[in-house]
Amino acid sequence: MSPTNPPSIDAPHDLRAGASSFVLTTHPGLESLVCAELADHGYVGEPVGEGRVATVAELASLLALRSVHHVLTPRGRAEVDSLEALTDWAGTSTLPELGPDVSFVVRCEREGEHAFTSPDVERAVGGVLQITHRSPVNLRDPAVLVAVEVQGRDVLLDVQHTKTALSHRGYPRPYQQRTSLKADVAYACLRAAAEALGRNPDRVIDPFCGSGTLLLEAAELFPDARLFGSDKKPDAAEGAAANLRVFGHAARSQVVTAELDLARRRHGEALGAIGPSDVVVTNPPYGVRMGARLDFPSFYRRLFRTFEAPVHVVLATEEEALFGAAAEVGLQGHVAWRPRTGSIAPAIAVFART
Repeated sequence: MSPTNPPSIDAPHDLRAGASSFVLTTHPGLESLVCAELADHGYVGEPVGEGRVATVAELASLLALRSVHHVLTPRGRAEVDSLEALTDWAGTSTLPELGPDVSFVVRCEREGEHAFTSPDVERAVGGVLQITHRSPVNLRDPAVLVAVEVQGRDVLLDVQHTKTALSHRGYPRPYQQRTSLKADVAYACLRAAAEALGRNPDRVIDPFCGSGTLLLEAAELFPDARLFGSDKKPDAAEGAAANLRVFGHAARSQVVTAELDLARRRHGEALGAIGPSDVVVTNPPYGVRMGARLDFPSFYRRLFRTFEAPVHVVLATEEEALFGAAAEVGLQGHVAWRPRTGSIAPAIAVFART
């Protein structure tokens, strides 16, 4: 095994008192987005691996970021070839956060083929840290969360400051779908829309709103914007409306049950003509199962023609069909990011009218 030092970066020129070195996690492919959001707060970020960005900052500022999952203090990195080697290395690690009467728990995320499981790592590392730091293990309410990430032979040891991912947001949702868009990916889509428009939008339209993640995120980012959503499934449309209502956005939102072609008509006078500060930001159906039933070129043409907004941001895997349809209706586009979500990396594609 070959341990290395935690990643570090040069401190920004306006480094504030009390700042420390941290690593932020995000979806792989969104590292540059995290760096851009850090810059908004006056900090410098540096990608240090897939889905990881290092920075020197104040912890309180990092806990307000919308593009990240977790905030970590890096405590070591090694290359190992067995659980025994991993455990031996962890036993030589120093974690200043631990000590007598300071409870902790170990959580492991693992990727690749190994002769051991994630629970094996948690038990082994937890046991050795308990001995070396004289700290009690507390599985339910620990004072310190130690994160171990195993990727092939590479192992990262961090202290995790966020017990719940910042990307979960904690929306009080009465309606949940089995799968829904991640809030940090929704943030990326909405940020791309505002940057393409050159200002915050007056209205955000999502014709495939599902449980309303994009609209909820838009409500937080653009406090003066009107929100319009639709979904062909009545339970989804009604659920998204309920989620917006519970979160206090009923007065400035409207969600209707409608197929794409009827969505604008169903919104009626409330939507009216599309204005120069309106954006369409949406996560339409995509994937292997949907690909067998959808004519994607026609589907995307209908999307662009139903809502002729100056800016469209579409999350999609069928990029050739998407960009071809956009060109047919006079839209120029580019891919802002490709976040890896599970086994796929859909494009966040941004289109503006010429």
